[in-house]
Amino acid sequence: QETRGLIAKRYRTVTRAINREFYDSYSEVEHSLYVGSYGRCTAVDTSDIDIMVILPREEYDHFDSYRGNGQSRLLQSVRTAIKQSYSTSDVRADGQVVKIAFSDEMKFE
Repeated sequence: QETRGLIAKRYRTVTRAINREFYDSYSEVEHSLYVGSYGRCTAVDTSDIDIMVILPREEYDHFDSYRGNGQSRLLQSVRTAIKQSYSTSDVRADGQVVKIAFSDEMKFE
């Protein structure tokens, strides 16, 4: 139960960071959802939590118009937003996801 509470707290913090940066909102629930095994309620291990965030279409279009590496820059923008809330955690843009590695070995993607 303690782990579920920690997951929920981190989920809300990530969601709020995304909403603050991209929607000018402090919502902790809008524009995101759990996906993967945790989202399907089939997780055996809660060390790897997958969430999906929905960004405004205009953000995608803005970065997509860049010459080369536009999507990578968009991912870096998401990373920067999350890093503001988790400045001491390892937050990396890797491939098509942003990964957050917490000191307790829990990971969010």
